Amino acid sequence: MRICRPPVVLALSPLVVENPGAAVPLSKSVLQIEDPDNMADVLVMVLEPPQYGRLTRLHSDRALNRFKLDELWRQQVQYVHDGSDSAHDKAVLQINDGHNYKNVLLQMDIQHKAADAPQLQSVPLAWVKQGGMVRLDKKHLQTDFKGVRSEDTVYTVLSAQGRPTYGDVVLASMPADSPLDAPMSQDSGFTSTYSFTQQDVNDGAVWYRHHGAGSTADSFQFTVSTDAAPHLQSVPQTFTIGVLPQLPGFPQLAPDCELQITALEDRVTEITAAALSFVDSETPSDKLIYNITKPLPLGHGVLEHRDSPYSAVSRFTQSDVDKGKIIYRPPHAPSHLQELYTYSFTGLPESLSIYFTVSDGEHTTPEMDFAILVLSNHQQPPVFQVLDPVVEVSVGGQAAIGGQQLAVSDADTAPDELEFELTEPPVYGEVLRTDTLNKMNKGDVFSFSDVTRSVLLYRHGGHSLLDDHITVSVSDGISMATAVVTVAVMGSGGSGPQPDPNAALSLQVKERSSTVIRRNQLAYTDDVSPDSQIRIQLVSVPMYGILTRSGSGQKHEELQEYSSFSMDDINQHYIRYITSVETGSQPITDIFHFTVYDGDNNRLDNQMCTITISSTPRRPPEVAVRSVIEVEEGGRVQLTAADISVTDQDTPRKELLMWLVSIPKYGFIENTKPGGSVGGSRVITPEAPFSVDDLVHEHIFYVQDKKYKTQEQKDVFSFYISNGHTQTEAFSVEIDIQSKAASEPEVSVSSIHVEENSGVVITNSSLNVFDRDTPENEILFTVIRRPSYGKLRRRQFYSQPLDSGKVLSQGSTFTYQDVLDRLLVYTPDSTTGGADELGFTLTDGVHTHTGRLHFTMEVLRSEGPRMTVNRGLQLPAGTSSKITEQNLKGTDIDSDNLKLRYVLTKDPASGKLLLSPQGEAEKVSVKGPINGFTQDQVNKGMVQYSHEKSEKAGSVSFKFNLVDPEGNKLIDQSFFISVLEDRLPPMVEVNKGLVLDENSMKKITTLQLSASDQDSEPGELLYHVTKQPALGHLEHANVPAFPEGGVTVYI
Repeated sequence: MRICRPPVVLALSPLVVENPGAAVPLSKSVLQIEDPDNMADVLVMVLEPPQYGRLTRLHSDRALNRFKLDELWRQQVQYVHDGSDSAHDKAVLQINDGHNYKNVLLQMDIQHKAADAPQLQSVPLAWVKQGGMVRLDKKHLQTDFKGVRSEDTVYTVLSAQGRPTYGDVVLASMPADSPLDAPMSQDSGFTSTYSFTQQDVNDGAVWYRHHGAGSTADSFQFTVSTDAAPHLQSVPQTFTIGVLPQLPGFPQLAPDCELQITALEDRVTEITAAALSFVDSETPSDKLIYNITKPLPLGHGVLEHRDSPYSAVSRFTQSDVDKGKIIYRPPHAPSHLQELYTYSFTGLPESLSIYFTVSDGEHTTPEMDFAILVLSNHQQPPVFQVLDPVVEVSVGGQAAIGGQQLAVSDADTAPDELEFELTEPPVYGEVLRTDTLNKMNKGDVFSFSDVTRSVLLYRHGGHSLLDDHITVSVSDGISMATAVVTVAVMGSGGSGPQPDPNAALSLQVKERSSTVIRRNQLAYTDDVSPDSQIRIQLVSVPMYGILTRSGSGQKHEELQEYSSFSMDDINQHYIRYITSVETGSQPITDIFHFTVYDGDNNRLDNQMCTITISSTPRRPPEVAVRSVIEVEEGGRVQLTAADISVTDQDTPRKELLMWLVSIPKYGFIENTKPGGSVGGSRVITPEAPFSVDDLVHEHIFYVQDKKYKTQEQKDVFSFYISNGHTQTEAFSVEIDIQSKAASEPEVSVSSIHVEENSGVVITNSSLNVFDRDTPENEILFTVIRRPSYGKLRRRQFYSQPLDSGKVLSQGSTFTYQDVLDRLLVYTPDSTTGGADELGFTLTDGVHTHTGRLHFTMEVLRSEGPRMTVNRGLQLPAGTSSKITEQNLKGTDIDSDNLKLRYVLTKDPASGKLLLSPQGEAEKVSVKGPINGFTQDQVNKGMVQYSHEKSEKAGSVSFKFNLVDPEGNKLIDQSFFISVLEDRLPPMVEVNKGLVLDENSMKKITTLQLSASDQDSEPGELLYHVTKQPALGHLEHANVPAFPEGGVTVYI
C-alpha cells in the first residue's frame, strides 16, 4: 500500500508589514512548507481570508482562495494591507496533498519599528552534521541594542511551534580558565535552555545539538529583549539549521571544521584546511570539487586561486585548499587613501558569506555557506603619538616628562594595562620620581598614570651643554614600542625661527584628494639653523583631513598631536594633506596649529596653517536613449544599458540614480533585484529610484499590464539621472506595444455518458476551454441551470469519492482549473436512464459565453466489472516485483473473474511492465503489440514491474480499463507504484549486551539488540558478523552451529 506522508511546516513566523497599505511577499522565513512525497500535489487553501487586507499574486489585485506550493517557494504570493489603522491581521490556511491536510494560522503585524528596538545584524543560519553539534557564535547571533550591555541583551526561544523540532539549544558549562575554542563533545556538561544572553553567545557557550534523525533542516524562533526595557522587543526571528546528512559515499564535513575564517584588513588571507575541509573515504582530495554557487558581492573582496590572482575563482578542489592555493583578497582602499593602506574593510559587515556545494563526481552536498569574519587586526600594538619627543631644560635645571613627550595609544588595550620601562637612562642628568624622590635606573617600570600625572622629572647635571637622551619602551603584554626623548639643553643662539616671507601658510585642495604640502605653502627660516634642524611640532591636527609623512621608503604614517617634522621633510615632498570629505556647493576651511623650533631650541608659538577645501567641478551624467522599445501586449521587456546608456566619469554606477518624472500609463517599471528582509521585486515609483548599476545588471523591466485594456499602441515614461550633485534634463522612453488579436475563449462541449449506479468526473475532454491570454484559474463558470436528475459537485481533492464534495446550485461558480484538477463530478439521482443537462456561462473577465453540457444515463443490461483490490506496489529503486492478486484484483458477478482483462491506457513514467506467459518476459505497453493482461495471469504471477537504478524514483502510476468478456468496461483506473530510494542508513536503537552463566546459552532478543530503518521492513534488516566472540560462538535458533555469515533478525 502506498504510504503518503503529510506536508511539513518548517517555518511559520508573523509577517511584518512596515507601513500600512504596503504589499509584502510571503518569504521562506515567514512560511516554509516541505512535502516528502510530491510537492506538485500540494495546494494551500485560504479557509479564512485576512480581515484588513488580502492575499494576491504579485502584480495582481484579485484575492486568492488557493495557491500552489511552487508559487509560495518562488515568492509569488503576497499580502496587501488595506491601509487601515489595524495593527494585526490573520488568515487561516489549509495545506493538503490530496490525502492529508493541516491548518495553520498566518499572522500579520502592521507596525513601525521603534528607533531603539534591537536590530539583528547577523545571519541566523548554521550547518550541523546529522547527530552533531554546532556553536552559535557572533557570526550567527549579533544584535545592535542601543544602550544595552551584552550581558543584559536576552535571546528568548519562543514556546510551542517556535522551538526546534529535531534538536535543542543548549548552554555549555565552560570553566573560567577554558579557552573559547576548546573542543566540546556531547558528553560534556550541557544544559537545555530557552533563554540566553549576548554575552553567552560572545563567550561561545551557546550550541545547537541535533538529535540524529528527522528532516534535513530544523529551525527555532526567538526574540531579543532586555529586562531594563521590556517594551523594547524585536519582532520574532527564525534561526534556520541546515543538517548535513551523514550518507555513505557523500563528501562529509571534516571534524572540527566550522566553515569560517577570520580575515585581517591589511593582508591577503589564506583559506586553510582547518577552516574549509571535506573528506571522502573513496575520493582523493584532488577529486573533491567545490563549486561556488553565490560569490561575494561586488566590493566585498574576492576569493582567488594563487595561480590566477586578481580574478574570482568559481571552482577548485580540496587539494587546492590543502596546498594553500585558495586566498581571500580584501577590497582595495579608495584611490586617494591607497598611499596609507592597500586594502580597506570600510563599509563591510562583520561577516561575509560565500555559498558553495561539494561534489565527488557522483554525489553533491546541499548548498552551504562559508563565513569570512572581517577584523581590522588581531592585536594592535601600542603607538607613541609623538614621533620626535623633546623636553627643554636649562643648564643645571629640571623639567617634567609627561604626556607631551610620552603620549601613547593602543586600539585594543586599556591605558592602565600598559607598562612603561626606562630602557636607557640619560647621560648628563638623571630621571627622578616626584612621588618618592627616588632616582630611576635602567629597567625600572612606571605606569600610564605616572605619565599623565607628570610624576617623572629630568634633572640636568649642570656640566654639559650637549643634548641628552632618554629611551623609554611601552608594552601591552604582546607588542612593544620604543621612543627616544631628546633633552634639549637651552643655550645661546640666533633670533629664532621666522616665517618665510615667500610662504603663504595656506593651501588650496580639492575634495576627496591627497595633496603634497610644498615650500611656497608652508616654510620657516632661521639665521643659524639649516632646514634639517627646523622642526614643526603639531599642537592640533586638521578636522576634515589628516597629515602624513612618507619618508624615503614611501610608507605613509599619520601625524598626530605633538608629532614633529622638519623643513627638510617639506623640501623632500614628504608631507601630505589627505581629505575624504565632500564639500557640496560651499568650500570648507580646515586648520592646524603648531610650534616651530630651531637647532638651538628657540621656539615660535601659536602658528597656524589654513587649508581651503573646494568642490570638484562635476559634469552632469551623459545619457543616450534608444528611440523605441518594443513589447508584446501583456508581456514584459528588459531595459538594458543598450536601451538607456548612462556615463559619468566622476561617479560610481551605484551612486547614479534614475528618478522617474512620469510613470508609464499602461504598465509599470519593475526592479527584480532582491532587497529588504523578504526579497522579491518592487515597482518603481517617482519616490523610489533605482541605480544605473541595477540597469547594467539587468534587473529593470517594463511590464505591460494587461488589466489596462486600451487601443493605444504606445506607452511612454520619462526620467532624469542624478549623481548626488547635479542632474540631467528629463528624457523620455517610448514603448511600442505590439498588440495581439483579441482573444476570445474557445469552448468545446461533448456529451457525457453516465453509467447506472455510478457518477462521472467532468474532464477537459468533455468541457474544454482554450484562451491564449487568460490563466485557467481566472476562467470562471457560473451555473445558470442546475441538473434536474442529478447533482453537480465540486470536491476538495481529486482522490475523494464521487459522491463527496459541495453540491453546486444555480448561481454557484467554479473555474476551469477545477475541471483540469478533476474536482468537478456529476452523480445521477435515479437509475431510470434518460438525459440531464447543465446550463452555464463562462467569462475570462472580458468576454462571456453561454453553453450547455449534456449527460446521457444508460441502464446497463449486464453487470460490469469492479475493482475489489487496488493496493498499489512498493519496491526499492533498481529492482523488480511481481503484481499479484494481493495488489490488483477485479471481479464481475456475471462473468468469469479469471477472464477479466486489464487494458493499459497510459504507461508508467519510469520503469516498465513485463508479462511472461511462457517464461520469456515481454513488455506491456499502450504502444506495443501487448497492451494488457488478464486476471488469470496476475494470479499466476506472470505480471511484474521492473525499475532500473538510473531511472527516476518516487511515485509512478499506470492507467488501465478493466474489461469483462461482454465488453463492459470500468474505465480510467490508476495503479500506483512507489519506488523507494534507500537514502537513510539503518540505526541501532538497542545494544545492551548479554549476560549469561558459564557453560550456558541464551537467546539474543530485541531487548538486547534492535535496529530500525525508515526505508526498509524489519525482515529486510541483515546483521553481518564481522568478528566472532572469543569465549563462545553464535548460533541461529533454527539452524544450530550457524556459521559466521549473516543473521536475519525480525523486529
